[in-house]
Amino acid sequence: MAPLFGDDARSRKMALIAATALSVSLIVFGAQKFLQDLNALLFRELLQGFSELLPSLALTKKSFAENAALNLLLLFLITYAAIWISKRFTGAPRLVLLIQTFIVSLLFQLGFYHFFQSEGQPLSIILCIVLASFAGKLLKKRSEEHRELEARQIELKLRNSELQESRLALVKQDESERRLLAADLHDQVLNDLRTIQKRFEAFARAPSSEEEKTINELLKQSMSDIREIMDELCPAMLEEFGLAAAIEERLDKGSQIASYEVRFQNNVASELLESMSAVENQLIYRLVQESLTNINKHAQAKMVRVSIEAEESDIIFRVSDDGKGIDPGSLSESSRGTLYMRLRAALIGAKVTWMQGPDQKGTTVEIRLHVQSSGS
Repeated sequence: MAPLFGDDARSRKMALIAATALSVSLIVFGAQKFLQDLNALLFRELLQGFSELLPSLALTKKSFAENAALNLLLLFLITYAAIWISKRFTGAPRLVLLIQTFIVSLLFQLGFYHFFQSEGQPLSIILCIVLASFAGKLLKKRSEEHRELEARQIELKLRNSELQESRLALVKQDESERRLLAADLHDQVLNDLRTIQKRFEAFARAPSSEEEKTINELLKQSMSDIREIMDELCPAMLEEFGLAAAIEERLDKGSQIASYEVRFQNNVASELLESMSAVENQLIYRLVQESLTNINKHAQAKMVRVSIEAEESDIIFRVSDDGKGIDPGSLSESSRGTLYMRLRAALIGAKVTWMQGPDQKGTTVEIRLHVQSSGS
């Protein structure tokens, strides 16, 4: 069975208006005995004015108590209408509609008087409309606050859902990186160790200085590969010398791989960089590292610049190249590389932006992080 006023939400709103209207009308009705003389005087003045137009409205005296139910019904209906108007409208439209409501109430009172000889109560009606106007405003304010609360709850649910999806995406990426690490250990380090094992078995059967030298070189190479993998997992330079030094070292390594010139500039006070947490250091380093990796893979750059700047309480890391470049507007939000960079940045409240490089050449990746210095 359908609700009386439509859906449940609308039914509750109408019921609340009705309950408020009943409360206000009962309060005014209870004060009728104090307003009875004023109501009678004002109503008789109105009758005198209307008697010329409607001679049938002869002035008779009727007890208020004999028509109490009828008077209460009229108060309730007028109060309900006034609350609904005050809840829906504001300013001049509300005032005009309330005046029209009072005029309609006068017509009802004249009709009741004509058919039921029930004295009107214009002063009580005015009091009901005034109180209903305030009640309507309060209900409107309550409704707006309720809508704002619902909107915030919906927004919070959406953010929680997005956060859950972001965490899942990062877990998937971390799992992918662990598989790549396992592949590197298997294809590179483990194969080298197998080669060393075979060389050592051959050396044990027929020792020679040349074979010994080969085994030593293979061991050194394996140790270097293991050190490189460990550095990828936890950069020693970052731990021991800080973020700026680690970024500069990563820039130099990139130039050795892709043979481009490098420029590094750090214009940020050491105190501000030291105010960054260990997590912020790690994630900013990874973001810069990913930017340099993309340059090595795709840019074909001749010059790569990395700068660290301070702007009020923000630290800005820029990685620029003069390579092939990209159209920042064509970057897909669903691209895994850009998605993971944005997700990692979001974990520490940072923002990653891609734009054209200096002189409209190449690409610039800007990583902006807001930090609170220890003195603030």
